Amino acid sequence: MNLNFNMSALTKNSYYQKYNAFLLPIIATATSLIIVILVILPTSFSYIKSKTTEQTFINQRGFYNQKLNQLSSLNSQDYESNLNTALQSLPGAPDIPESLSYLLNAVSANQLKLDNVSISEAPLDTSTGNVKSFIFRADISGSMDGLKNFVNSIQSVPRLMKVTDLSFSAAGSTKVLATVVVEVYYKPLPKTLPPVSQSLPLITTSDSKLLEQLKEAFRDNQAVFIDQSTPTGKTNLFQ
Repeated sequence: MNLNFNMSALTKNSYYQKYNAFLLPIIATATSLIIVILVILPTSFSYIKSKTTEQTFINQRGFYNQKLNQLSSLNSQDYESNLNTALQSLPGAPDIPESLSYLLNAVSANQLKLDNVSISEAPLDTSTGNVKSFIFRADISGSMDGLKNFVNSIQSVPRLMKVTDLSFSAAGSTKVLATVVVEVYYKPLPKTLPPVSQSLPLITTSDSKLLEQLKEAFRDNQAVFIDQSTPTGKTNLFQ
């Protein structure tokens, strides 16, 4: 048997020529697809992902640098003063003794008599967010002018409170008996710090004007503040 392989004869064979025209392009195409799928595509996806991650880091660096500049430019004394004013107006706890002092001062300043006062927790109002409140219900007596001035005094104190109900009746020619309902607000402080990625809240021009008005109101108001260095009992009677 002649086992000699004649390559020239094979290349002249019609079958070889026929399938060679189809097989080689198919093999080349398949090889190219394999290279694209296994090498080029993963590399491209990895490159795109790395560029996206790089851009994210660049954006974060810019954000943190901006936040650092904002913090560096803050006046710590002004910030502390504004914070104290805000916490006095809307404290993190009910602070009932201080709130009551505003009520007592308004009664005394307008020559009224406080006959009775009761305190209760206000129903939770979900529309106010995290702001909570409690209620003073005061029975007072005196002149009509004194009652009007009392309401105005309560409405103008720097501590956030408002008269929600008022009823009165005559008790002689110059004396009235009145029941006044005053709602006093407070907002519990957050228990956790905000994430570092959160934008720094900035004080706007309107915020600054409001804070200055509150500071002036606190200076003008003659509320009696209880000495916090001595035991005063619970400031939150609802706990």
